Amino acid sequence: YSCTPNMKSIISSHNSNLMKVANTTNNDPPCNCRSECILPGNCITPCVVYKATTTNADHKVNYVGSTACEFKVRYRNHKASFINENKRNETALSQFIWSRELNLNNNKEITNPGVKWEILKQFYKYRGGQNFCDLCINEKFYIIKNYYNAGNINHRSDLGNRCTHRNSHMLSKC
Repeated sequence: YSCTPNMKSIISSHNSNLMKVANTTNNDPPCNCRSECILPGNCITPCVVYKATTTNADHKVNYVGSTACEFKVRYRNHKASFINENKRNETALSQFIWSRELNLNNNKEITNPGVKWEILKQFYKYRGGQNFCDLCINEKFYIIKNYYNAGNINHRSDLGNRCTHRNSHMLSKC
C-alpha cells in the first residue's frame, strides 16, 4: 500500500547520519611524535585495519590486525610483545618473531625487529544498537583476502573471533 518508510526508520537513519558526521569531524593533528614517526602523519588515527610486514631471511611475511584505539597505542602493545618474553604469545606476529628470533641481535640481546607498518583503511567501530562491527568485519575480509598467500601469518582462528567492541555496550550482569 504505502512505500514511504515509517517514523522509526526515518528517525534511526537521521540519528545514524548525525553520528557519522560527529565521528568524522576531528580537528586533532595527524601526528604527535617527537622523533621519527612509524607512520608519518597517521600514527594517531583511530579505528583502523593495519598490515605489518617483516622480512625473514627466507621470505616476506604479512600480518593483518585492527584496533579501535589510536594506532600508536596498538603499535606500543606490539612492540612490548616483541621485547617482553612473557607476552610472546599475544599475537601471531609476536609468535612468529619470537620463533624465528628476529628480535635478537648477533649477541642474543633483545632488540626491536624490523617491521614495516601501514594502514590499510579506516572504518567505524561498533556503536550500540548495530548488528555488526564494521571494523571487525573488514579485518576478517582482509585476512581472508590474503589467507592463501604464502606470506600470511594470521591464524585461521582469527576469522571466528567475536567482536570485542560490543562488550563495552552490553549491560553488566548484576
